[in-house]
Amino acid sequence: MQLEVAAGVAIQACVLAGRPEVLWGDVFPRFQAYDAADTFLAQLQPAILTDEVPSPAPEVVQVRFGFCHLVFCFCLVACCCSLKSMCPRRLQ
Repeated sequence: MQLEVAAGVAIQACVLAGRPEVLWGDVFPRFQAYDAADTFLAQLQPAILTDEVPSPAPEVVQVRFGFCHLVFCFCLVACCCSLKSMCPRRLQ
């Protein structure tokens, strides 16, 4: 629960500050270090789907594909594939 709140607050702070790149450079790696990337991605998903967070970093996209596979989140994969350059060949 605390990590979900922390992820949500961090995402909203970066969105409101107009600094989404901080999510990829500072915030996401910290969640990965605590083996909580899935928690971060679950909180990030609505911001990506509503275009509040543009163009996730390639390493986030890679993890996000794995996350989607685990939770059967095909709508997020479809959203990701709109970024053709980051989409795996088998999905293009």
